Amino acid sequence: MKVTELQNEYQAAKNIAHRYKLWADEREQHLQREWQRNVVGFQKVLQEVEAKSQAALDDSALTKQLDEEI
Repeated sequence: MKVTELQNEYQAAKNIAHRYKLWADEREQHLQREWQRNVVGFQKVLQEVEAKSQAALDDSALTKQLDEEI
């Protein structure tokens, strides 16, 4: 009877460890996907800001040039 109880406890612990490993692996994959999503989003925003700032610089340079001509 003791051997059976020990085997049952061992199997239960083994199942818990296996479920935890699956959970941890899924969690890691989820965090990697979120990180990648954040990186892509940040790059898009950075490109938009760079484009807007470049347009603003071009406009200000054009404005200065027109002011000088006037």
